[in-house]
Amino acid sequence: MIIQLNERARVLTFDGENIGKLERVVINPRTRAVTHLVVEAGKGIGAGKGLGGGSQEIGGATHKVVPLEWVASGTRDEIRLGQAPYPIDQLPSYEEKHYVMIDERTFLEDEQVRNAPAPAMYWYPPLSGQMGPTYMDITGYVPNPAIPVTGDEEKGMTQRIDRNIPEDTVALQENAEVVAADGKTVGKVDRVFLDPESRRATHFLISRGFLFKTEKLVPEHWIQEVDEERVHLAVDSALLEKLPEYQE
Repeated sequence: MIIQLNERARVLTFDGENIGKLERVVINPRTRAVTHLVVEAGKGIGAGKGLGGGSQEIGGATHKVVPLEWVASGTRDEIRLGQAPYPIDQLPSYEEKHYVMIDERTFLEDEQVRNAPAPAMYWYPPLSGQMGPTYMDITGYVPNPAIPVTGDEEKGMTQRIDRNIPEDTVALQENAEVVAADGKTVGKVDRVFLDPESRRATHFLISRGFLFKTEKLVPEHWIQEVDEERVHLAVDSALLEKLPEYQE
C-alpha cells in the first residue's frame, strides 16, 4: 500500500491517540529516501501523555522527530503509527538550543556540495509502481550542522541550534514552493507519496489555487532538487500543465 504523507495530517498512535500534526517530511534530496517525520503537537494535544519532557517550545508547540519505521499507514487525512518500541517522549526534539563560547563556533559545511541534486528523467511511472531498490537505510539520528543564532556577545556566549535529523537530509516544510525549470512557480507541495518497501518518495502532489484548487501528481524523476523551502522541477511549466488533474 502506498503511504501518503499529507502536510498537516493528524498523527495517531497505535491505539488511536491524536498526538499532533505532520509539519515536515525529512528526505534525502539525492536518493529521495524519507527517513523521519517532524510532528508538531500544540498545547493540549498529547499533554501529559508522553510528549513533554525535553522538547523545544516553539510558539507553544513541541516538535518531535519520528522515525519513518514507526509509520504503519498514511492517508490523505491521517498518519497512523505502529507499536512504538519506546515512549514518544523519548524521541528527540527537531531543534535543540545550545550556548557556546563565541570563539568555539564552527562554520557550516558547504550544503550545496552535500545536497547536490540527482539527475532527473522525463519518464512517468504509475503511482502504484515500484521505484527500484532501496538506496539507503538510515535509522540513527545524526545532528545537522549547527545554525548560528545571534546571542549576547557581551557575555562571550552565543546560541547554537542543532537539528536532530540525518546530516544528508533536509526537512521539507509544509506547503513548500514548487518551481519549474523555466523559473515559474507552479504551486506548493501538498502530499508526498512513498513506496512502503523502499521508503523512497515516488510522487509529489502539487496543488495550486485556493478556492478552485488544481492538483497535479508529479513523479520523483521530474524533481531536480529539494531543499527545505522549495522543490525544483527538471521540467518546465508547459509540460506540467499537460498532466491530467489528480483524482483520488
